[in-house]
Amino acid sequence: MQTRSNPLAKRCWTAIVALAGTLAVPSYSLAQNRVYFTLNNGITIGPALRSDIESIKKEASINSSAMGGAKVIVEADDDLRRIYFHRMQITDGNNERWTIARPQVKIELPNKDRAADTRRSQPITAFAETPQPFEFSDLGRRFYRFSDGKIAVQGITEIAPSYVRVEGLQGAEGDFAWDMRLSLDAIPPETLRAILLRNADPTKARSYLDIVELYETAKRYTEAREMLVYAMQKFPELENNRSSLKRYDQLAADQLFTIADIAKRRAGQHTFAKRVLDSFDYELLSLETKLKVERQKELIAEEKNELDTVMQWIREDLDQIKDPTIQSELKPLADEIQRFLTPDTSERFADYRRLRQNTKPELRAALAIGGWIFGPGSADDNISLIASAVKARQIIQDYLGAPTRNDQLLEELAKLEAGTPRYASKIVAYMAPPVVTPDANIYPFRSIPDPNQPEQIAETVVPGRYLLEVPLRGRLQGQSASYLVQLPPEYNPYRRYPCVVTMHGDISTPEDQINWWCGPVDPSNQRCWGEASKNGYIVIAPSWGRTTMPNYNYTEDEHMFVLSSLFDAKRRFSIDTDRVFLSGHESGGTGAWDIALAHPDLWAGCLVVCGTVDKYVKQYWPNTRYVPFYFVDGELTAIATREGIKSHHMANERVWDNLLKDRNYDVMISLYRGRGLDHFQDEAARMIEWMNAPGHVRKFAPDRFEVKTARHGDRYFWWFETEQLFADKLVHPLLYRDGSEYKIESRILKESNTVDLEIVPADRYTVNLTSDMVDMTQVITVRHKGGPTKRIEPKFDSKTLLRDVRERADRQHPFWVRIDMPR
Repeated sequence: MQTRSNPLAKRCWTAIVALAGTLAVPSYSLAQNRVYFTLNNGITIGPALRSDIESIKKEASINSSAMGGAKVIVEADDDLRRIYFHRMQITDGNNERWTIARPQVKIELPNKDRAADTRRSQPITAFAETPQPFEFSDLGRRFYRFSDGKIAVQGITEIAPSYVRVEGLQGAEGDFAWDMRLSLDAIPPETLRAILLRNADPTKARSYLDIVELYETAKRYTEAREMLVYAMQKFPELENNRSSLKRYDQLAADQLFTIADIAKRRAGQHTFAKRVLDSFDYELLSLETKLKVERQKELIAEEKNELDTVMQWIREDLDQIKDPTIQSELKPLADEIQRFLTPDTSERFADYRRLRQNTKPELRAALAIGGWIFGPGSADDNISLIASAVKARQIIQDYLGAPTRNDQLLEELAKLEAGTPRYASKIVAYMAPPVVTPDANIYPFRSIPDPNQPEQIAETVVPGRYLLEVPLRGRLQGQSASYLVQLPPEYNPYRRYPCVVTMHGDISTPEDQINWWCGPVDPSNQRCWGEASKNGYIVIAPSWGRTTMPNYNYTEDEHMFVLSSLFDAKRRFSIDTDRVFLSGHESGGTGAWDIALAHPDLWAGCLVVCGTVDKYVKQYWPNTRYVPFYFVDGELTAIATREGIKSHHMANERVWDNLLKDRNYDVMISLYRGRGLDHFQDEAARMIEWMNAPGHVRKFAPDRFEVKTARHGDRYFWWFETEQLFADKLVHPLLYRDGSEYKIESRILKESNTVDLEIVPADRYTVNLTSDMVDMTQVITVRHKGGPTKRIEPKFDSKTLLRDVRERADRQHPFWVRIDMPR
């Protein structure tokens, strides 16, 4: 991430030292054993020391005897960070069944003897902007420059498989007591190796075996093998460890097999998975792994043969259609199917494969094309209906893909057999995204190959990286929002992909956010190797700020920039709308927190890095009931304000405490020890693991909702929308005041086909419904407590459905019916 100076930087250092006397470090009793335990959200924590605490507030450690509250918050300390969550989030609360971790090897470095004395030195307790660390030397030391020019000297004092301990050292610039933790991955591999070798005792084989064990426990098996070979060459008496080389080869092969499995099963990257499996050296594999690899290669070959067979059948069956007009309309789809038929899309032909043998040739083609257009489970051998569906799909594609709405197309659609909502809803769910993105929008990766010739800039085309603009509406008419998007490798528009929308901070750019999630570009392979790319995520990075207002200001305009980018991307790319996550760094993290709570119906989860509680977040936090949250921060992160420095922890602790104490909130907070404002790349893999959890899927239509709102734009929630909330309690973000808010409550009673609106702060509003929410064949009752009741017999057509898809770009859950309600 890029950094730049903050105008308040000169005040920061004085405030950092001053805070030493005001911030207390929590002191909790720790369990005796380090354990692994699994949370309901799918994350495995550990090895960590567990403590049950009453509050995350810093003063709680001082006043705990006076608080006397229930200890429902779990603190899990894995030496790298302290992780907090509600104790009911633990899958198995019986600690007798937790796995006790074996003691980890820890390598102490001589720098420990030079660590600053905590009793005499100035403690580093908080900093308000991203400092600039230098690289570590092979002695494990570095300078750490703060933005106001002050320099701290740091040294690695301890290295363990799960963390690196970095402390402030005595130095000419001054002594600063500082205990920072980094992950092993935060240090370049060659630098880590140099530090370990430089500090090893050259006369003791045990010293080198400790390094081998360190790498092994950290699951860095290739480096463990290399270090063992080095040690055996240096100490011939270690020759009896040669059998471990084969074991490390095997463990590394298992990791590679897992990479291939994730690429194939989760990311839809079948070509890459095959390439990985083909790269195995069978001489290095155990019999078990060799059999696994061979079986996977056989499965891939079987899948390919099945797909080739299905494709051959489809072409043969299309050739046997008797009606030349219908044949000419259906045959072009064969080329489309051939191009995009993969193991991920082959499920569309489940009915075709199952029923083909006992079906007449002409009807077989209907089963095949119908499966491709309508999706699995929609078997229909009516050839005229399928021919109608092909025409309907083209009309729908034209209607949704056009820059302006053309209702004449809807009139044409209504005349078709497949133009009813029943069929149109299936067509929009399984068609390719309606808006085509031209190659002119490809955004190349720019680099400087030769530092001595900075004017020579090389451009590398990265498949799937686009810079896009979307025109805005309403009071921003005439302006546009821009965003970067990175598609995953082997992107297929007929496969749904999870998505993360990521908001940049004041000191970073949309391109930085793409690189954080997707990793740097590999020019030789024309792809990225970051966590999002490996796991098959589409990453969207909107440019949400204004140059005149660089900080996040809680405005509707900022919401519009982010949401318009998302809606535009959903029209262009195959995004799974039930698995869209919102994230952000620094001020972008604050923005993500605010937007997720203001529009909880859009997100499968929200990930906040160094975000801060303020304004609407202080009121909207109960909306967290509907959105899982993952917070990442440093224990020393602070905010620079006009009044000085304010600790992030102290700013957020009241809301964090409320969230952690309620068992109904899926919330996890990860605070890195000794770290301040940072990009926390260390946490990317854990974040992806969290997003991949089976429970982190948006619930499109909960049975009921109860939300808070206090801003004009926050007026759309699930099936409810209004153009205007009552103005009395609405607060403009630039004139914000605490305590003024509305509540909106509604529920769906399926047994009586009723929508209850219990609290609605508006005169006029609309209720939007799908066939999954109510029975469209029965009378629907919409009842407003203290207001009117409407009973309607649903009269729906594809116009309402497709206008909704055009507006919200949610092809998976289009609304069938709109009911306008006056109060």
